[in-house]
Amino acid sequence: MESRWPAILLEYARMDRDLFLRTVEWLDALVWECPADPLKLLEPGLTVWLDGNPFRWKEILGELSDESLAWAVKKRFLLAWAFEELLVSRYDEYLQRWFLRWGATPDDTQDLKQKLYLKFFARCLDTYEPVFSFRNYLWATARNDWAAAQRARRRKISLDDVPEPSTNGAEPKLGVLGTELREQLEAVVGALPAEQQQVLRDTMDGKSAEEIARSIGRTKRAVYMLLFRARRTVAQALGLPSQKGASARASP
Repeated sequence: MESRWPAILLEYARMDRDLFLRTVEWLDALVWECPADPLKLLEPGLTVWLDGNPFRWKEILGELSDESLAWAVKKRFLLAWAFEELLVSRYDEYLQRWFLRWGATPDDTQDLKQKLYLKFFARCLDTYEPVFSFRNYLWATARNDWAAAQRARRRKISLDDVPEPSTNGAEPKLGVLGTELREQLEAVVGALPAEQQQVLRDTMDGKSAEEIARSIGRTKRAVYMLLFRARRTVAQALGLPSQKGASARASP
């Protein structure tokens, strides 16, 4: 008689994977839906629960998108873990490559990275808006920091010939996060359908999906779908690369 153990083990593996994915989806929804203050109250108990979970922080956070991790950092939720996964684990090599490509020395590159990390951690990504691709935001911030360092040394280095990194074959269009970009964003958001516009603006104001659902008389599921469509439309209008999960990131 053929052994049933292979089939049983495969079923346990499938169940473990399903539990893992449900945990990831639940945490992702929690990051986007729950306001910052309640999240901080939940964090101690959540930390204890996840420490006893067979799936550790590294594996769970590794499945979240860049934007979800950035939103967690911005809300100071799981700050140390989210920050390390997002900036150190995912983008340290990118920053190294970008600074060296722009002409920084290896020593200058290390100094620029450390200053960038300290700034981001101290301010918790306060200038990041969730409608933007985090990768473009990071690239623009890093480029601005490099240019500022060059100006401080009274060196004239033109940025005109510095190639931008490719994202899925497309060139980042974010550039300097200034008045021009915000005006473009406002124009694009203003052209969205009324419900999508309200959901996006309320999300950027820090409202939870439940609060938004009540205000527009829709379900939370409908709010998530409206937000997804709004973000996709804005990204396409601004020429930003499509948003995918962490596993789909491309090299510059």
